[in-house]
Amino acid sequence: MEQEKYKTKTVILVDDNQESGETRVALFELEGIFAIHYRRGDKFLGEIKEGIRYDLLIVDRSFPENQGLDGDDIARFSKRVNPSCPVFALSGHPVKNIPYYFDDYFVKGKMDPGVLIEAVKKRLNS
Repeated sequence: MEQEKYKTKTVILVDDNQESGETRVALFELEGIFAIHYRRGDKFLGEIKEGIRYDLLIVDRSFPENQGLDGDDIARFSKRVNPSCPVFALSGHPVKNIPYYFDDYFVKGKMDPGVLIEAVKKRLNS
């Protein structure tokens, strides 16, 4: 079964929006992809420092100002400690040039959720 090949992989989703984070995790789980959602970027950074293992990171680029960091900060830190791990951006705004610390870029609200799922599957298989 195709879903079985993703069971040993971990996808981390960092998004301050609880509802969208839970929805994406549920969609991944329907495809047999194990995903963990963090609402706070600082908590995920703490987990990285503790040695959490993950195979792909999806991060929302914008966070509330009171968190003191944004998705770009999280992506850069992840690339420093886990340089081979792909990092996907979620954003409400398109960009002309994807920052170097993102391997792929998705505009929220304008994409079919299946596009993100297929991109995750493709990257986990490579």
